[in-house]
Amino acid sequence: MTLRTLRLLLGVLSCAVVGVAVPQHIGAQQSRNVVLGFSGGASLPSGDFGKLASTGYDVSANLYVNSRDTKKNLSFRGDFNYEHWSAKTKELGTFRGIGFFGNGLYTLGNKNMSARPYVIAGGGIHNFQRSFPTNTGDAGTGEVSDTKIAVQGGIGLQFYLQNFSTFLEGRYTVRFGESRSYWIPITFGFHF
Repeated sequence: MTLRTLRLLLGVLSCAVVGVAVPQHIGAQQSRNVVLGFSGGASLPSGDFGKLASTGYDVSANLYVNSRDTKKNLSFRGDFNYEHWSAKTKELGTFRGIGFFGNGLYTLGNKNMSARPYVIAGGGIHNFQRSFPTNTGDAGTGEVSDTKIAVQGGIGLQFYLQNFSTFLEGRYTVRFGESRSYWIPITFGFHF
């Protein structure tokens, strides 16, 4: 594990501790139909993209829309994601992603459980940008950017603690285009 990866993981854990410290009343949250949340964590490049980029980070803002019927386990979530990865070689520069996703969440288990697993799947649009040093001698940078369709699916675990709610989630994301890109964000988040 590199020092940079260790710093990234420590930063994610620090955010998790702050998220846990934010008091939330679970009864009020479960009765609300629209809930705002934030998450962050590591983003692991996979496939051919994994050969070019190192482990990066993912930061997201989430908007949950829950069913009015409390007996239903289906909810929807809109995500705004920002990802960043460093290339494995200096010549390739850095990679950045911005995505907007619509997801369906299906929660498993009894509503009285303190931890409930869920599955998540959805799609959206994703802008991918690579910034790289140019060979012009003026220490400038060049950029290549495009926007394509992307899909994602994964699993998570929702924690209902005494006064607040948190989650841990892993998703597999596929971005379509001339060459597909794959990555796995592993994030921790909270709702308020």
